[in-house]
Amino acid sequence: MDKIIFDNKLSSYLLLLLFILISTSITLFLLIFFREKKLSVFKRFSLFFILLIYSISFHISLIFFTKYTQVYNILLDLTKILYVFTFTFLFVSFMNFFIGRIYRDELLKQHIHLSLQIESLLKKTVLVFSLLIALTVILSILGVNVLSLITGLGIGSAAIALAAQDLLTNLIGGMTIFFSKVLNVGDLVEINDEIGYIISIGLRTTKLKRYDNKIVVFPNSIVAKSKIINHMENDIVKISYVLQLEYKTPVENIKKAADIVTKILNDDERIKEKNSINVGFYKFDQYSLNIYVNFAVNKNMDVGAIKEDFHYLVKYNFDKEGIKFAFPTQTVELENKE
Repeated sequence: MDKIIFDNKLSSYLLLLLFILISTSITLFLLIFFREKKLSVFKRFSLFFILLIYSISFHISLIFFTKYTQVYNILLDLTKILYVFTFTFLFVSFMNFFIGRIYRDELLKQHIHLSLQIESLLKKTVLVFSLLIALTVILSILGVNVLSLITGLGIGSAAIALAAQDLLTNLIGGMTIFFSKVLNVGDLVEINDEIGYIISIGLRTTKLKRYDNKIVVFPNSIVAKSKIINHMENDIVKISYVLQLEYKTPVENIKKAADIVTKILNDDERIKEKNSINVGFYKFDQYSLNIYVNFAVNKNMDVGAIKEDFHYLVKYNFDKEGIKFAFPTQTVELENKE
Protein backbone atom coordinates (compact mmCIF):
# COMPACT_ATOMS: atom_id res chain seq x y z
CA MET A 1 0.00 0.00 0.00
CA ASP A 2 1.27 3.46 -0.94
CA LYS A 3 2.45 5.27 2.19
CA ILE A 4 1.00 8.74 2.90
CA ILE A 5 3.47 11.51 3.79
CA PHE A 6 2.15 15.03 4.48
CA ASP A 7 -1.21 14.20 2.88
CA ASN A 8 0.44 12.92 -0.33
CA LYS A 9 1.45 9.50 -1.55
CA LEU A 10 5.07 8.39 -1.41
CA SER A 11 4.90 7.65 -5.14
CA SER A 12 4.17 11.36 -5.78
CA TYR A 13 7.48 12.32 -4.17
CA LEU A 14 9.29 9.59 -6.09
CA LEU A 15 7.80 10.84 -9.36
CA LEU A 16 8.86 14.38 -8.50
CA LEU A 17 12.40 13.12 -7.85
CA LEU A 18 12.30 11.19 -11.14
CA PHE A 19 11.29 14.33 -13.07
CA ILE A 20 14.10 16.30 -11.41
CA LEU A 21 16.61 13.60 -12.42
CA ILE A 22 15.26 13.57 -15.99
CA SER A 23 15.48 17.37 -16.16
CA THR A 24 19.07 17.29 -14.88
CA SER A 25 19.99 14.64 -17.46
CA ILE A 26 18.42 16.64 -20.30
CA THR A 27 20.21 19.78 -19.12
CA LEU A 28 23.60 18.04 -19.00
CA PHE A 29 23.02 16.51 -22.41
CA LEU A 30 22.14 19.88 -23.95
CA LEU A 31 25.15 21.58 -22.34
CA ILE A 32 27.54 18.93 -23.68
CA PHE A 33 25.89 18.72 -27.11
CA PHE A 34 25.72 22.45 -27.79
CA ARG A 35 29.19 23.07 -26.37
CA GLU A 36 30.59 20.68 -28.95
CA LYS A 37 28.51 22.31 -31.69
CA LYS A 38 29.67 25.74 -30.47
CA LEU A 39 26.27 27.33 -31.06
CA SER A 40 26.36 30.88 -29.73
CA VAL A 41 22.54 31.11 -29.64
CA PHE A 42 22.28 28.35 -27.03
CA LYS A 43 25.10 29.88 -24.99
CA ARG A 44 23.28 33.20 -24.93
CA PHE A 45 19.95 31.59 -23.94
CA SER A 46 21.33 28.62 -21.99
CA LEU A 47 20.08 29.80 -18.59
CA PHE A 48 16.59 30.26 -20.03
CA PHE A 49 16.53 26.72 -21.44
CA ILE A 50 17.74 25.21 -18.16
CA LEU A 51 15.17 27.10 -16.07
CA LEU A 52 12.41 26.26 -18.56
CA ILE A 53 13.16 22.53 -18.36
CA TYR A 54 12.98 22.55 -14.55
CA SER A 55 9.85 24.76 -14.58
CA ILE A 56 8.02 22.35 -16.86
CA SER A 57 9.16 19.39 -14.74
CA PHE A 58 7.79 20.88 -11.54
CA HIS A 59 4.60 21.93 -13.35
CA ILE A 60 3.96 18.39 -14.60
CA SER A 61 4.80 16.95 -11.17
CA LEU A 62 1.96 18.95 -9.60
CA ILE A 63 -0.66 16.60 -11.12
CA PHE A 64 0.60 13.77 -8.89
CA PHE A 65 0.01 15.71 -5.65
CA THR A 66 -3.26 16.33 -3.87
CA LYS A 67 -4.46 19.85 -4.54
CA TYR A 68 -4.36 22.51 -1.86
CA THR A 69 -2.27 20.48 0.53
CA GLN A 70 0.73 22.16 2.12
CA VAL A 71 3.22 20.32 -0.09
CA TYR A 72 1.15 21.07 -3.21
CA ASN A 73 1.05 24.79 -2.36
CA ILE A 74 4.80 24.88 -1.75
CA LEU A 75 5.50 23.17 -5.08
CA LEU A 76 3.02 25.49 -6.83
CA ASP A 77 4.78 28.56 -5.45
CA LEU A 78 8.18 27.10 -6.39
CA THR A 79 6.91 26.43 -9.93
CA LYS A 80 5.64 29.99 -10.25
CA ILE A 81 8.99 31.37 -9.00
CA LEU A 82 10.86 29.20 -11.53
CA TYR A 83 8.63 30.53 -14.31
CA VAL A 84 9.31 34.11 -13.17
CA PHE A 85 13.08 33.54 -13.31
CA THR A 86 12.72 31.69 -16.61
CA PHE A 87 10.98 34.47 -18.46
CA THR A 88 13.02 37.17 -16.68
CA PHE A 89 16.22 35.69 -18.06
CA LEU A 90 14.58 35.14 -21.43
CA PHE A 91 13.81 38.87 -21.52
CA VAL A 92 17.35 39.78 -20.34
CA SER A 93 18.97 37.44 -22.88
CA PHE A 94 16.81 38.75 -25.71
CA MET A 95 17.52 42.38 -24.77
CA ASN A 96 21.27 41.68 -24.55
CA PHE A 97 21.16 40.06 -27.98
CA PHE A 98 19.13 42.97 -29.39
CA ILE A 99 21.40 45.63 -27.83
CA GLY A 100 24.51 43.79 -29.00
CA ARG A 101 23.28 43.65 -32.61
CA ILE A 102 22.39 47.34 -32.67
CA TYR A 103 25.71 48.53 -31.25
CA ARG A 104 27.73 46.07 -33.29
CA ASP A 105 26.40 47.73 -36.42
CA GLU A 106 26.93 51.18 -34.94
CA LEU A 107 30.50 50.27 -34.05
CA LEU A 108 31.21 49.20 -37.61
CA LYS A 109 29.91 52.54 -38.86
CA GLN A 110 31.64 54.85 -36.40
CA HIS A 111 34.67 52.80 -35.26
CA ILE A 112 34.51 54.24 -31.74
CA HIS A 113 34.78 52.71 -28.26
CA LEU A 114 31.84 54.68 -26.96
CA SER A 115 29.29 52.27 -28.44
CA LEU A 116 30.80 49.38 -26.48
CA GLN A 117 30.57 51.40 -23.27
CA ILE A 118 26.91 52.25 -23.86
CA GLU A 119 26.21 48.61 -24.75
CA SER A 120 27.68 47.41 -21.46
CA LEU A 121 25.80 50.03 -19.46
CA LEU A 122 22.46 49.25 -21.14
CA LYS A 123 22.90 45.51 -20.52
CA LYS A 124 23.64 46.10 -16.83
CA THR A 125 20.64 48.43 -16.55
CA VAL A 126 18.30 45.86 -18.14
CA LEU A 127 19.60 43.14 -15.78
CA VAL A 128 19.21 45.25 -12.60
CA PHE A 129 15.69 46.46 -13.35
CA SER A 130 14.56 43.02 -14.58
CA LEU A 131 15.76 41.41 -11.35
CA LEU A 132 14.00 44.09 -9.29
CA ILE A 133 10.74 43.42 -11.11
CA ALA A 134 11.22 39.66 -10.72
CA LEU A 135 11.87 40.07 -6.99
CA THR A 136 8.69 42.12 -6.63
CA VAL A 137 6.64 39.43 -8.41
CA ILE A 138 8.20 36.64 -6.30
CA LEU A 139 7.39 38.46 -3.07
CA SER A 140 3.81 38.83 -4.27
CA ILE A 141 3.66 35.07 -5.02
CA LEU A 142 4.84 34.41 -1.47
CA GLY A 143 2.01 36.58 -0.19
CA VAL A 144 4.12 39.57 0.79
CA ASN A 145 2.61 43.02 0.24
CA VAL A 146 5.66 44.79 -1.20
CA LEU A 147 4.24 48.30 -0.74
CA SER A 148 3.34 47.62 2.89
CA LEU A 149 6.74 46.03 3.45
CA ILE A 150 8.60 49.08 2.18
CA THR A 151 6.32 51.42 4.13
CA GLY A 152 6.70 49.38 7.30
CA LEU A 153 10.47 49.40 7.15
CA GLY A 154 10.51 53.01 8.35
CA ILE A 155 14.14 54.07 8.63
CA GLY A 156 15.12 51.11 6.47
CA SER A 157 12.88 52.32 3.66
CA ALA A 158 14.50 55.74 3.86
CA ALA A 159 17.92 54.10 3.56
CA ILE A 160 16.72 52.07 0.58
CA ALA A 161 15.31 55.23 -1.02
CA LEU A 162 18.63 57.04 -0.49
CA ALA A 163 20.56 54.11 -1.95
CA ALA A 164 18.22 54.01 -4.94
CA GLN A 165 18.60 57.76 -5.35
CA ASP A 166 22.39 57.41 -5.32
CA LEU A 167 22.22 54.59 -7.90
CA LEU A 168 19.84 56.56 -10.09
CA THR A 169 22.00 59.72 -9.86
CA ASN A 170 25.11 57.79 -10.84
CA LEU A 171 23.23 56.03 -13.63
CA ILE A 172 22.05 59.37 -15.06
CA GLY A 173 25.59 60.71 -14.67
CA GLY A 174 26.94 57.72 -16.60
CA MET A 175 24.45 58.21 -19.41
CA THR A 176 25.36 61.92 -19.53
CA ILE A 177 29.04 61.01 -19.88
CA PHE A 178 28.31 58.52 -22.67
CA PHE A 179 26.00 60.62 -24.78
CA SER A 180 27.92 63.89 -24.34
CA LYS A 181 31.05 62.07 -25.62
CA VAL A 182 33.18 64.01 -23.15
CA LEU A 183 35.09 60.90 -22.08
CA ASN A 184 36.10 57.66 -23.77
CA VAL A 185 38.04 54.68 -22.45
CA GLY A 186 41.72 55.37 -23.13
CA ASP A 187 41.44 59.17 -22.92
CA LEU A 188 44.06 61.11 -20.96
CA VAL A 189 42.06 63.45 -18.73
CA GLU A 190 42.14 65.60 -15.62
CA ILE A 191 39.24 65.24 -13.16
CA ASN A 192 39.32 67.10 -9.85
CA ASP A 193 43.10 67.59 -10.07
CA GLU A 194 43.64 63.88 -10.78
CA ILE A 195 45.30 63.15 -14.14
CA GLY A 196 45.44 59.78 -15.85
CA TYR A 197 43.85 57.46 -18.40
CA ILE A 198 40.20 56.41 -18.31
CA ILE A 199 40.16 52.61 -17.99
CA SER A 200 36.42 52.04 -17.53
CA ILE A 201 33.08 53.83 -17.42
CA GLY A 202 30.57 51.66 -15.63
CA LEU A 203 27.05 51.73 -14.30
CA ARG A 204 27.96 53.69 -11.15
CA THR A 205 31.61 54.71 -11.42
CA THR A 206 34.35 55.91 -13.72
CA LYS A 207 37.86 54.58 -13.12
CA LEU A 208 41.00 56.56 -13.87
CA LYS A 209 44.54 55.13 -13.87
CA ARG A 210 47.21 57.61 -12.81
CA TYR A 211 50.82 57.65 -13.99
CA ASP A 212 51.83 55.86 -10.76
CA ASN A 213 49.41 53.02 -11.75
CA LYS A 214 47.07 53.76 -8.86
CA ILE A 215 43.36 53.58 -9.68
CA VAL A 216 41.10 56.51 -8.79
CA VAL A 217 37.36 55.72 -8.70
CA PHE A 218 34.87 58.55 -9.25
CA PRO A 219 31.08 58.23 -8.86
CA ASN A 220 29.50 59.14 -12.20
CA SER A 221 27.42 61.83 -10.52
CA ILE A 222 30.65 63.57 -9.43
CA VAL A 223 32.24 63.23 -12.86
CA ALA A 224 29.17 64.72 -14.56
CA LYS A 225 29.45 67.82 -12.35
CA SER A 226 33.25 68.15 -12.34
CA LYS A 227 35.56 70.30 -14.40
CA ILE A 228 37.14 67.92 -16.92
CA ILE A 229 40.17 68.58 -19.10
CA ASN A 230 40.39 66.02 -21.90
CA HIS A 231 43.82 65.94 -23.54
CA MET A 232 42.64 63.62 -26.30
CA GLU A 233 41.37 64.61 -29.72
CA ASN A 234 41.14 62.15 -32.63
CA ASP A 235 43.57 59.71 -30.96
CA ILE A 236 45.95 62.60 -30.20
CA VAL A 237 47.07 63.54 -26.69
CA LYS A 238 47.46 67.29 -26.26
CA ILE A 239 50.10 68.34 -23.74
CA SER A 240 50.46 71.85 -22.35
CA TYR A 241 52.93 73.51 -19.98
CA VAL A 242 53.58 76.94 -18.57
CA LEU A 243 57.27 77.45 -17.76
CA GLN A 244 57.72 80.26 -15.23
CA LEU A 245 60.99 82.22 -15.37
CA GLU A 246 62.35 84.76 -12.90
CA TYR A 247 61.44 88.40 -13.55
CA LYS A 248 65.11 89.35 -13.68
CA THR A 249 65.64 86.99 -16.64
CA PRO A 250 67.09 89.03 -19.57
CA VAL A 251 65.10 89.19 -22.80
CA GLU A 252 67.74 87.23 -24.70
CA ASN A 253 67.48 84.41 -22.15
CA ILE A 254 63.69 84.33 -22.49
CA LYS A 255 64.14 83.89 -26.24
CA LYS A 256 66.87 81.32 -25.64
CA ALA A 257 64.58 79.36 -23.28
CA ALA A 258 61.86 79.21 -25.93
CA ASP A 259 64.40 78.07 -28.54
CA ILE A 260 65.73 75.35 -26.20
CA VAL A 261 62.25 73.97 -25.57
CA THR A 262 61.39 74.05 -29.30
CA LYS A 263 64.59 72.18 -30.17
CA ILE A 264 63.97 69.51 -27.51
CA LEU A 265 60.53 68.83 -28.90
CA ASN A 266 61.64 68.83 -32.54
CA ASP A 267 64.50 66.44 -31.76
CA ASP A 268 62.20 63.90 -30.07
CA GLU A 269 61.38 61.34 -32.77
CA ARG A 270 58.41 60.07 -30.76
CA ILE A 271 56.61 63.37 -31.38
CA LYS A 272 55.40 62.84 -34.95
CA GLU A 273 53.02 65.82 -34.98
CA LYS A 274 55.70 68.51 -35.38
CA ASN A 275 53.17 71.09 -36.53
CA SER A 276 51.53 70.85 -33.10
CA ILE A 277 54.63 72.29 -31.37
CA ASN A 278 53.93 75.83 -30.19
CA VAL A 279 56.27 77.67 -27.81
CA GLY A 280 56.33 81.38 -26.97
CA PHE A 281 56.45 84.17 -24.39
CA TYR A 282 52.99 83.95 -22.82
CA LYS A 283 52.55 86.78 -20.31
CA PHE A 284 53.84 88.80 -17.37
CA ASP A 285 52.48 86.92 -14.40
CA GLN A 286 52.32 88.00 -10.77
CA TYR A 287 55.78 86.72 -9.88
CA SER A 288 57.11 85.23 -13.13
CA LEU A 289 57.58 85.57 -16.87
CA ASN A 290 55.56 82.75 -18.43
CA ILE A 291 56.47 80.71 -21.50
CA TYR A 292 53.68 78.54 -22.89
CA VAL A 293 54.46 75.13 -24.39
CA ASN A 294 51.98 73.11 -26.47
CA PHE A 295 52.55 69.89 -28.38
CA ALA A 296 50.73 66.65 -29.20
CA VAL A 297 51.59 62.96 -29.43
CA ASN A 298 49.75 59.88 -30.65
CA LYS A 299 47.86 58.08 -27.88
CA ASN A 300 49.72 54.85 -28.67
CA MET A 301 52.98 56.46 -27.55
CA ASP A 302 54.22 56.27 -23.96
CA VAL A 303 53.12 59.76 -22.95
CA GLY A 304 54.56 59.41 -19.45
CA ALA A 305 58.05 58.58 -20.77
CA ILE A 306 57.93 61.47 -23.29
CA LYS A 307 57.00 63.96 -20.57
CA GLU A 308 59.63 62.63 -18.17
CA ASP A 309 62.41 62.94 -20.78
CA PHE A 310 61.16 66.43 -21.63
CA HIS A 311 61.41 67.46 -17.96
CA TYR A 312 64.98 66.20 -17.64
CA LEU A 313 66.16 67.90 -20.82
CA VAL A 314 64.52 71.25 -20.01
CA LYS A 315 66.02 71.31 -16.51
CA TYR A 316 69.46 70.26 -17.78
CA ASN A 317 69.60 72.84 -20.57
CA PHE A 318 68.16 75.67 -18.46
CA ASP A 319 70.76 75.00 -15.74
CA LYS A 320 73.47 74.92 -18.39
CA GLU A 321 72.43 78.34 -19.74
CA GLY A 322 71.83 79.86 -16.28
CA ILE A 323 68.09 80.23 -16.86
CA LYS A 324 66.24 80.00 -13.54
CA PHE A 325 62.67 79.07 -12.77
CA ALA A 326 60.55 81.43 -10.69
CA PHE A 327 58.81 80.66 -7.44
CA PRO A 328 56.44 82.78 -5.33
CA THR A 329 58.42 85.57 -3.66
CA GLN A 330 57.78 88.85 -1.86
CA THR A 331 60.09 91.85 -1.87
CA VAL A 332 60.14 94.02 1.24
CA GLU A 333 61.58 97.56 0.95
CA LEU A 334 62.69 99.29 4.16
CA GLU A 335 62.50 103.07 4.05
CA ASN A 336 65.35 104.94 5.68
CA LYS A 337 63.78 108.08 7.20
CA GLU A 338 67.15 109.72 7.75
